[in-house]
Amino acid sequence: MKKLCISLLVAALVMGASPAWAEDAAAPQADPAATNVSTPYPTVDGVLPAEPQPPAGGVKDFENFQKYADAVNDYIKAAKKYIDGATNDANDIINKRNEAVQKAQHVVDVYNASIPKEEKK
Repeated sequence: MKKLCISLLVAALVMGASPAWAEDAAAPQADPAATNVSTPYPTVDGVLPAEPQPPAGGVKDFENFQKYADAVNDYIKAAKKYIDGATNDANDIINKRNEAVQKAQHVVDVYNASIPKEEKK
């Protein structure tokens, strides 16, 4: 019975890692309250500079418009850095989740291997 329960748990973990399974509406969902993050993730508004505003004179005010263009460029660079960092963080989390699934599967495999064949049914 324990073997069956553990096998079902690992199967659910492995299948939960599959993108196709995760998109199924009837698929078991992860506990929304579960987290391994101890501090809130940095918000976009807390990282990006203030949104640049175009000068009142528009392009006719060349000097101020150039400052505006530079501010837009800085804003885009900061946004790209945040996006790249968030992507890297998400990929790291996914890799660590997959490692946990593999370790759980290994434990189940070792458990199953320790049961004599005549007792397995």
